[in-house]
Amino acid sequence: MLLFQNLDRCNLQTHYSLCLINGNNRISLYRLAGVNPVLLKEIVNFLELYSAASLELEAEATPTLHLAVPWFHKLMKHCVAEDGDSTTVLVLKERVPQFLTTKFRLSTEHYLSTILNPRMKSMKVQ
Repeated sequence: MLLFQNLDRCNLQTHYSLCLINGNNRISLYRLAGVNPVLLKEIVNFLELYSAASLELEAEATPTLHLAVPWFHKLMKHCVAEDGDSTTVLVLKERVPQFLTTKFRLSTEHYLSTILNPRMKSMKVQ
């Protein structure tokens, strides 16, 4: 399950900057004219955790079943509104939990593998 494919903060911000610097492509400049760089940065900052979760949960060389429950709860906790959040980020934080509950299909096996994983012994279960 790839939640946010290829969302890399450096790539997104670098691409934005390069398009502004290399203004020879009028179509790129036209598309970027309406982009608010401060808002773009806020959205990228919010989505970084989801990108990290996606990369870790889709690892091919290591087991990931035990990671689904902790990541789900971490991502849901990340959606709590904080002082200083922009209106756009607040809307994201309101809608993302609904998206997560439809995309994360946590089963008994996920919870069991989390509980039985030795690295998860220090995890607090609520």
